[in-house]
Amino acid sequence: MSITALHNVTSQFQQLFHNVNSEPLSLILITIGVALLVAIIAGLAIYGMFKLVKVVPQMTTKQFVMFLIGLALFILAIGIFLP
Repeated sequence: MSITALHNVTSQFQQLFHNVNSEPLSLILITIGVALLVAIIAGLAIYGMFKLVKVVPQMTTKQFVMFLIGLALFILAIGIFLP
């Protein structure tokens, strides 16, 4: 498909929706997308916490210390990037 054919097709769609205000629709879609991302991240965090509660008692001392160092570095990174 050439660029001119693509332009013809998109201009026809643009003429159909020329008088439609799409800003409220786009805001609704963005809000729904952000809400879905927050829900997925929260679900993964909760799932990870349950897995962590099961794994921590079975860790060796070296693994636990490495876990704490990783957690400390993660918290430091968040503290640096937040402000």
